[in-house]
Amino acid sequence: SSSPLEVMLRRLYQDAAGEELNEFVYPVQEAGLTMSLQSHTSGFVLKVGGYSARMLDLLLEVVRRAQQVDISEEAFAVIKERLQRGLENRRFAQPINQSRYYQSLLVEQPTFTDEALLQALGSVSLADVQAYAKQVFQRVYLEGVAVGNLDPSAARQALRALLDQLHATPLPAAERTREVVRDLKPEANLVYNQRLAVDNSVVQYYYQVGQTNPRLRGAMLLIGRPLGQSFYQEL
Repeated sequence: SSSPLEVMLRRLYQDAAGEELNEFVYPVQEAGLTMSLQSHTSGFVLKVGGYSARMLDLLLEVVRRAQQVDISEEAFAVIKERLQRGLENRRFAQPINQSRYYQSLLVEQPTFTDEALLQALGSVSLADVQAYAKQVFQRVYLEGVAVGNLDPSAARQALRALLDQLHATPLPAAERTREVVRDLKPEANLVYNQRLAVDNSVVQYYYQVGQTNPRLRGAMLLIGRPLGQSFYQEL
């Protein structure tokens, strides 16, 4: 997520790989297994679930298939147009959704404007996404969780096989992308106004209480429950 182009390649790859995996996933679901592949700021989230006897086999098969994008130019054009239309139409979304977008530009890193993303998207071809699919897994850092009745030794063995299959080398800590919340200056009152292209409006207040940690997040959840209920009832 280091640039608008990287974000667009990631999004297009996710949708193109998903398009290709759909045909494979249907019989898998009929057999009681599930899988999903989603992009995130720091990389990709791959989830597999269902009967433990075949779940690790499914993991290896999905990763094997995910290293290539084999769709037609026509299918890619539809995916690209859908992504472009979503970015262009965000300005017609409900004001509360638009306010979250502007808030992310203010406090989240890395984040990019829709205009920058659209400009980067225009030049991306199917060949670019296919090349991205081959190189994106060359250096990886795996983190995750295994739950249920999976055998720990079998899970470790599957992960080793996965890394061997990728022919990947470790991604150095300094090069791993992490979503960061910008620290606003204490008592800094920032006001942002934007005239929207919709016949509606919103006022949103954002109070920063500090970088998240389990204790602070728990306190905010406790405080937010009664505040949210009373606010809703008053409206």
